[in-house]
Amino acid sequence: MEYEAVMNSKLLTLRSPVADWVNDDMHRTKVLDRFGIDSCCGGQVPLDEACRIKGLDPEQVVKAMQEDSVPVEAASGAEQDWANSLSGMVDHLESTHHAYLKNLMAELPPLMDKVIAAHSARHSALHTLKERVDMLWADLGPHMMKEERVLFPMIRRLDQGDGSGGGHCGGINNPIRVMMHEHSRAAGILDEIRQLTNQYSVPEDGCASWGLLVEKLRGLEEDLLLHMYKENEIVFPAALEVEGFMAGEGH
Repeated sequence: MEYEAVMNSKLLTLRSPVADWVNDDMHRTKVLDRFGIDSCCGGQVPLDEACRIKGLDPEQVVKAMQEDSVPVEAASGAEQDWANSLSGMVDHLESTHHAYLKNLMAELPPLMDKVIAAHSARHSALHTLKERVDMLWADLGPHMMKEERVLFPMIRRLDQGDGSGGGHCGGINNPIRVMMHEHSRAAGILDEIRQLTNQYSVPEDGCASWGLLVEKLRGLEEDLLLHMYKENEIVFPAALEVEGFMAGEGH
């Protein structure tokens, strides 16, 4: 079977990497996430192989992506234009995804504590869920700080014509490598959270607060996977390409 979508003159097939399918429509990260397919840190795996690993029918996954696709003309102007420049890319990441995470960091702890107080006597796994969410927050806070104070300013300087990004010791390659390693860790914690919530479901004796909690956790996963995809597959490669081009001009 071939799904005939052209992106950069390439035909998407079941052998195309997961990243190519997402590049064609970034909203597919949400669909792939529902199937447990890693579009962030495993994006170079062919779609049919990623499905085989998960025991899925790749044609059903393609069908789901087709049904959930967002036409380019329906996308917001901001979503279409964010990748027009390196500075625009990191501005978008901060104002959209970083802002979302920081707000959620303030909202989730009291909600989690409320659900634990009401239900942990019958659902002890809630304590483990809290540990994983706290672990994720403990990683994401310093991670975003390093991006905002170190890596993103370096990328903005590249956009202004500074071939080194204003950095040293390997330019931006080293901080990018660190960020991508931390993305892999975050993706692993997200997978644990999904399992601990039984795919974001609420038990029969769960309350409205529990329902709100799992919806916020589902939103966290969807946004963070898209966030990390944009960095891994679009922003970081673009910054490395610009830095390499400028370094070449200097010779």
